[in-house]
Amino acid sequence: KERKVEFNNIDLSNLDEKAQQKEIERRKNSDIERGVDFEKESLLRMTFIKTKVDEAIILWSIHHIIVDGWCTSLLFRDLMNYYTELHKGKSFEILKEQVADEKKYITSYGDYIKWLGMKDKKEGLNYWKKLLGGYDESTYIIPKGPSIHSEKQVETANLTTDIQWSKDVIEFSKMNNITISTIFETALGILLQKYNMVGDVIFGKVVSGRNVELPNIEQTVGLFI
Repeated sequence: KERKVEFNNIDLSNLDEKAQQKEIERRKNSDIERGVDFEKESLLRMTFIKTKVDEAIILWSIHHIIVDGWCTSLLFRDLMNYYTELHKGKSFEILKEQVADEKKYITSYGDYIKWLGMKDKKEGLNYWKKLLGGYDESTYIIPKGPSIHSEKQVETANLTTDIQWSKDVIEFSKMNNITISTIFETALGILLQKYNMVGDVIFGKVVSGRNVELPNIEQTVGLFI
């Protein structure tokens, strides 16, 4: 709690647009490659980049260990709301009081952890034992060769498809009332079936959900996965 949040203020307004874009991309890539040192740094950092007199770009890096994907819209909503309030002339002290008042009506992440600790672990284990009963195959993809040691923390892989293929997938999802994610997960399941020559496939998926009976849990910022 005492660790100071990192905030960087950079002025690129004296550069032309092309030079600005190049510098912004450089800083974005550098920020991703930097990662987070848990022992020394805050798990959230922000870089404010001024591009024009009345225009700026914000690079906002948050480690996944403190928030899930659900929280992104909550954080952006609050950032814009509080920025607008300050812009209209509301004092920082009054805004702090407003935030403290709002927090009274929302479940804290600490309350959620306590609730989690009270759950019956034996009941949970029995549920999964029953659900996975009789499943004794291992589903995996064998690596092509030995693993290569790398210092890289993050790597991006891109796969480009043509426009018509993308449109077909979107149309198919609408016709069947399913998400695009469901289509890709089904394709993955079929691929794993064929690759392992099995009829049943189980693979893991991380999801964020708030099916918890705690007040205003959908407004709580934290890691619910």
